[in-house]
Amino acid sequence: TIASSALDGSHNFIPAVSGFDASDVIDFQGTVTGTSYDDGSGILTLLDGSTAVAHLTLSGNYAGATFYTVAVSPGVTQIGMLGTGDTGTAPSGTISADQYVWGSSIAGSWDVASNWNDTTAGLNPANVAPGSHDGVTIDAAGGGATHVITGTGASASLTIDGSTVLAGQFTTGTLAVANNETLQLNAGDALTVTGDASFGAAFGGGILNTLGGTLTVDGNLFLGGDGPATSDTISGGTLTAGSLTTNWSYIDIIGGATVSITGNVTDEAGYFASSVYAISGSAFTVGTFVSNNETINAYNGSHVQLAGLALGTNSNLASDGITLEVDTSITGFPGASTSSLEIGTVGNAAAGSITIDTGVTVTEVGSFSAPSIIDDGTLAVAANGALTLNGSLGGGGQIEIGSGGHLTVEGAAGAVGSTATIAFEGTGDTLTIASSALDG
Repeated sequence: TIASSALDGSHNFIPAVSGFDASDVIDFQGTVTGTSYDDGSGILTLLDGSTAVAHLTLSGNYAGATFYTVAVSPGVTQIGMLGTGDTGTAPSGTISADQYVWGSSIAGSWDVASNWNDTTAGLNPANVAPGSHDGVTIDAAGGGATHVITGTGASASLTIDGSTVLAGQFTTGTLAVANNETLQLNAGDALTVTGDASFGAAFGGGILNTLGGTLTVDGNLFLGGDGPATSDTISGGTLTAGSLTTNWSYIDIIGGATVSITGNVTDEAGYFASSVYAISGSAFTVGTFVSNNETINAYNGSHVQLAGLALGTNSNLASDGITLEVDTSITGFPGASTSSLEIGTVGNAAAGSITIDTGVTVTEVGSFSAPSIIDDGTLAVAANGALTLNGSLGGGGQIEIGSGGHLTVEGAAGAVGSTATIAFEGTGDTLTIASSALDG
């Protein structure tokens, strides 16, 4: 590990480094996004963008070597050297469904047999690299380093017990990422899971980072959580899954990312621990979002589409439910009406709005906050539940208050021309009207 304080005034690290190979890493306490190596001088320059932040002298012949950089924690970048041997097609592996474990190299190619141990056959190293019939485990690297595995690979199952970057094109039958470990996919890299994928266990959480990469899960994707300490980041990449299950998970969807869940989104924790979706400048599309105590924040030009929104069986009707926020001051973008959240599939929801489409019925508790709330369908307050609408109420639909329900309308005057109605259904209903909901 090299601290920036160990450099001289010209950003040089004075001691020469020898014996550096793919089994080693250098951790630099600073941000490094790329490298440049000069064959003549043997100097490896670390770059933050186009700015040189450090110069390291490597003893030995590194002509033609490929160096990588991986951010392993805030303010710390891992620098390593990739091996060779990548192929354009995945190895065929064995026909006997062997179990494989990644070898000692921190970085290397999936396609090279010597990078693997075939534990079923007792071969170290393996005779052939694993294939689509084989089970694969990537253990934790020594010293807390992050594995960087390149190439083209396939497996029947993939277990990640140590933080790993998959740099290439990969497929697997199932995926399991251990608690507190990270799977990262950078731009141009892809992993397809034909079955289910899980990131950690309940109240533990593995960490998913798609930094421009693509993760496709044909089955269910489980994102375990432990509150904000184990946030998953989909940044500029693409995540597609058949369904999504969370458990006190914090999910950041940022940087132009696209997340599409064709089936249901549900949370296992229930009302006592909420999952949060923070969506900035990105798209989030869901089949049916089943709410217990979740929060969806859409801001900075984001577009959220929930084909359906259903109240979960674990909701605490008295105090919980769904929290929907679009371009509110809570998200840090007051007055910027650039995002939308649509319940339904019509499309083209107005910027700065939460919109319920014509023909859609939503029964909920919790709160909706947006510059405008457009109800063209039916919005029902669940019996014995409470719902707050914070924004200018518009549209031509109906709002129904179930027996013992409580509706609060606040935030801004209703939209001019709105024909929305509020109906008391059953008995013991309450409507609270804030003065801010009145016109001039």
